[in-house]
Amino acid sequence: MPKINVYLPDGLAERVREARIPVSRICQEALTHALDGLGLVGGVLPTAVVPEAADLAPPPNSHVAQILVQALQRAADRGQEEADSADLLAALLDEDESLAVRFLELFGFTADRIRSALTEVEAPTAPVPDRDDLPQPRLSPAAVEALEVGTAEAAAHDAPLTTVSHLLLGLILDEGAAGTALRDAGVSEVVTPALLAAFYHGVSLGRITIDRGDDPWLRSTLTEISERLERLEGRTSHRE
Repeated sequence: MPKINVYLPDGLAERVREARIPVSRICQEALTHALDGLGLVGGVLPTAVVPEAADLAPPPNSHVAQILVQALQRAADRGQEEADSADLLAALLDEDESLAVRFLELFGFTADRIRSALTEVEAPTAPVPDRDDLPQPRLSPAAVEALEVGTAEAAAHDAPLTTVSHLLLGLILDEGAAGTALRDAGVSEVVTPALLAAFYHGVSLGRITIDRGDDPWLRSTLTEISERLERLEGRTSHRE
């Protein structure tokens, strides 16, 4: 992916670094909107791009939307008619500014470690000729199922959008290549549905701290979540 430098004033650059916000993703969305092209609008995918995502409720956020687009492109590069769960997982790992990917890395599951496991279980494909008449791929039934599992989890959380952590649950429960790779990498043993739910709620609560101010309930809740994550991380370290 080509790189474009973005220059910021010293003070703003420092605030961005401290907040660890996804600069690349924000810039991509802003530029897409400015060009008024076919892209992500409010985190919702146009039906023409991913028809299977048209009826999702809650709809995908910008990270999940981009993952779906990248998964379809990955399938197209292989000349496949469908993007499967492995394509979703590979695209998720490439979304390196996602908090869910950083969350995996916190427990020692680097993107390279999971990619290696995915390579072991994916069926090899022959190189694809550079042609313009190849059909536009669609999501496979397994990929749609993983996405629907994530959407159902988001709905259970009363979330306004389906996030990467919700999609990750769908991939962990996948019976195809993505789920196998995550199990082989050891992710499924540590990153449980309950832990993903705690992560989602922790992030959601963290994002409203500015509005809530110094709220004692919020502070104690976040502290409890942090302590639980530290205990789980400690158990993981002992296993290794």
